[in-house]
Amino acid sequence: MKIPYTKFIVAPIAVLLFSLNAAFAGGGVKFNYVTDEATYSKLIAKAEKEGKPVVLDFYTEWCGWCKKMDKDTFAQSEVGDFMNQNFVSIKLDAEQDFGGEMALKYDVSGFPTFVVLDPKTKTTTSIVGYFPPEKWVATLQAHTQG
Repeated sequence: MKIPYTKFIVAPIAVLLFSLNAAFAGGGVKFNYVTDEATYSKLIAKAEKEGKPVVLDFYTEWCGWCKKMDKDTFAQSEVGDFMNQNFVSIKLDAEQDFGGEMALKYDVSGFPTFVVLDPKTKTTTSIVGYFPPEKWVATLQAHTQG
């Protein structure tokens, strides 16, 4: 049995799904959410192979500045283009098992904290706090040149 008005139902749903996909597909930083040593090690190996520094983003669920950084800075296409091309980006929940261990290792005490590692996993710098998009890119550039 043919359902009347099917095209009137399917077409708007297809447009909505396409719009949502376009809105969420790209533009921002492509973070790797890491919860275990094995995944972390694979990403470090990838960074070494590609010769890229690593940005560790330590966050907590309750951190308002972390959420603001995600929404205002990391969602911007210019920040995403820069970071996705030049870094391996890792997010670590500092209050979960593996993320907590890593936060202790890198002496993280405030949020958000970003630790930039060279391709051989040596810490180059820690950056603490919120940055708007233009200042974030400039800050990363300043800490990775040389």
